[in-house]
Amino acid sequence: MRYELIIGGVVLLACALPVKVLWEKTPLTRLIVCFSVFWGTLAALYFCGRIGDMTAGVLAGLGSIPLEVVAFWLGFILSAVPGWSFLRWGLGDTPTDLPFFFERVSGFVSIALVSLAFPCLVLMTVSVLPGRISGMLPREGMPGRCVAIMERVPVDFYLRTVSVTLGPARVEEHLQRLTPGFKRLTRPPGRVSRC
Repeated sequence: MRYELIIGGVVLLACALPVKVLWEKTPLTRLIVCFSVFWGTLAALYFCGRIGDMTAGVLAGLGSIPLEVVAFWLGFILSAVPGWSFLRWGLGDTPTDLPFFFERVSGFVSIALVSLAFPCLVLMTVSVLPGRISGMLPREGMPGRCVAIMERVPVDFYLRTVSVTLGPARVEEHLQRLTPGFKRLTRPPGRVSRC
């Protein structure tokens, strides 16, 4: 089986699945899911090194999958669970009475952000995988430029959030906290233009 087709299918699924799941939800639910996804991304990148250190012995048998990929997704799931639990057991299907304009705009923006965030997370994960698999990502032409931009978006989002909240002086400290695979994504590859 060709890895390009598998990666393409996973990216397409990562884009389409949030749209299908969130389309029928209330706007408040969409906002909480969107917040949980971005919170999970920030927390997973922040704690990725520590989770990797704690689970290194347990995951030593998974030699083909880098520890930083497992640590990232484990951190993402653990940090997004409180928001998802609140949705499931706290909020449920409680009807909300929000202004019509707010419902439409927040619903559309939340769906768009989540459906763009998951493909970026998938491409970031694939780019950290061993050379044979990450080498299947296009690196030339328009698709290569889009992949180069999308795989760097989560790490750039993390570092810009650190810069805005804690100040530009703390960015280097948080950059050192990243695992080597994710640090590699902070350097702009050659000349990258817009998609």
